[in-house]
Amino acid sequence: MMDRANEKNEKDEQHSGLNLEDPDFKKIPEMHPETKKHTFKDWFEILYSVCDPKDLTDDQCVDVMEVLMGGSYLTELKQMKDEEFSLNKIEKHFLKKNKTGCIFV
Repeated sequence: MMDRANEKNEKDEQHSGLNLEDPDFKKIPEMHPETKKHTFKDWFEILYSVCDPKDLTDDQCVDVMEVLMGGSYLTELKQMKDEEFSLNKIEKHFLKKNKTGCIFV
């Protein structure tokens, strides 16, 4: 079984177009269903407070999300990414979890 550090390094390499070692990205917490400390509303506010000033594209924001998500959240994000969901649609999906607590809406 792969440990979390190796998993994170592999994710970072997949998104080498972004400098994820930038200290600003460290401000965005990881989002995992078992360890999350924020609502998705708060998490997206933090995400955008870092991504927007850097003029990242929507696809780049989704790439940042992919690096920071884990567990079922990452599985859902990858499925939506494969189906070419827009950032707006992805955000709405996760925001619904604050209200429903569902695994997949």
